[in-house]
Amino acid sequence: MNRTGKAAAGLAAGAAALAAGWAATQRRDQRAITADPRGAKLLAEFGGSPSTVRAADGTALWVRTFGPDDAPTIVMVHGWTCAAEFWKLQVEALKGERRIVTFDLRGHGQSERPPDGNYTIE
Repeated sequence: MNRTGKAAAGLAAGAAALAAGWAATQRRDQRAITADPRGAKLLAEFGGSPSTVRAADGTALWVRTFGPDDAPTIVMVHGWTCAAEFWKLQVEALKGERRIVTFDLRGHGQSERPPDGNYTIE
């Protein structure tokens, strides 16, 4: 086998190993969630009152609100490559005493991508 063929075979073997490792990690994580007493809450519907808010550039942002309307409000903003559902357990813990507002940043979760491709905070 020539050098190019060996390199291609090595890359293919590496890709297969990565895929197998990824699948094993997913199975392990799913077992951990299933075994966790909080697992059912993590897999449950997010709930809340849905709405859409338009950003200054017109991008539709997906919003969920929880808790009493007259309670002090906490706005939860997720990080890059996440979604509002990442706050699920925190929302469950706080929604009885606080009004919680979560939303998906532009291009994340269920929010629209910005029309001009601009993902900056401004």
